Order: sequence, then C-alpha cells, then structure tokens
Amino acid sequence: MKNYLVLIGDVIDSRKLENRPEFQKQFAAVLHEVQNRIKAITVSPLTVTIGDEFQAVFHSASGLFEACLDLQIRLLPVRLRFGLGLGAVSTALNQQQAIGMDGPAFHSARQAIEKARQTKSQFRLEPEDLLSAVALGWVNDHIKDWKKERWQVLLGLSAGNTQRRLAAETGISQPAVSQMLRREAFSLIIETFRATEAMLNQKLGEN
Repeated sequence: MKNYLVLIGDVIDSRKLENRPEFQKQFAAVLHEVQNRIKAITVSPLTVTIGDEFQAVFHSASGLFEACLDLQIRLLPVRLRFGLGLGAVSTALNQQQAIGMDGPAFHSARQAIEKARQTKSQFRLEPEDLLSAVALGWVNDHIKDWKKERWQVLLGLSAGNTQRRLAAETGISQPAVSQMLRREAFSLIIETFRATEAMLNQKLGEN
C-alpha cells in the first residue's frame, strides 16, 4: 500500500489569544495562501479541522519545511507546532479537504503532535528513527526562542536569497544580516530539513 505523509499542526497556547475570532479568519486565509504555493505536493489540502488544528496529506516532502516556515512567519508572534506522520491511508483520499480520512499515517501524525505538545517541540516525526529524532531535536532546541527576523532569514536562505535581499525583506541592515549568518547555524538547519525531506521522499517513493 502506498505511503503518504500527513501533517497535523496546531496553534500553541491558542486559548490565550485575545481576539480568537479575528485570528481564526487570519489563520484560514494564511492556510489558503500557503496551500496555493504547495498544491503540487499535496493530495489533500491544508484544512482547518478541530479548533485551531489543521492538517494536510502530502505525496511528496519536497518543500515541506519551507511551507511550515512560511506558515510560522505569517502568523507570528503566534507560534505553531507540527506533527508529521508517515504511512498508509486506509480510506479514500479526500482531495477537497483534509477531513474524513483514516489510516496509519493519520495515527502516526496524531502521535507526533501529541509528543510535540508534551516535549514543547516545534517539529516531530512518527514513526521516528534515531537519526531524525536527533536531527529534529537539535533544530527544536535551536529555534525555540527565535524572533521573526531569524525565521525570515532562514526561509530566505532556504529559497536561495542573497544577503542584500534578506536585508530588504527583514528590514534590518546588511551588516546585521551578515553578523546573524555568522552567529546562527542557518545552513545546518536547512541541511537538516532537506536531508529529512529526502529521507521521507525515499519512503514515499518520490525518488
């Protein structure tokens, strides 16, 4: 049976939001905008499900983490967490909304998001192996206190942007960007994400 990748995400501390109705409108709009960018790799689109949770089904992991970064940046200062589950989908695929489906991929994604909540992690993958657990664990520890500018630089670097363009997009000076690049392990984080995507694509049969 073919493997798929299920993403379940949620909003951290959503009950503390001062204006939840307004946020939920923004939340739905951002999911729609990002979905338009990643529709080539999804078989079931980013969909708001229960409360402030959302999910999607992917046939490819290429660009998965860039999409997560994009979602996070657009919703800051609100923080998100992401649970990723790899496995089969035992019901018919719903290509209109990511609801009404079941199977091992969904069970793994649910386990991943619950572990992310328990460990206060931003990214979790199930079933996890030692390599992915260590790699994503390091990323989680490194990014836990990041502000918007660092997220923007990470996403821009992942997209191949120059220092000049990164400075223009973040609103900080090019020397400050250069200093940030020397201080932070952006390249290693990007390599970790890409290696994880490559591993997932092998298991998805996309390579």
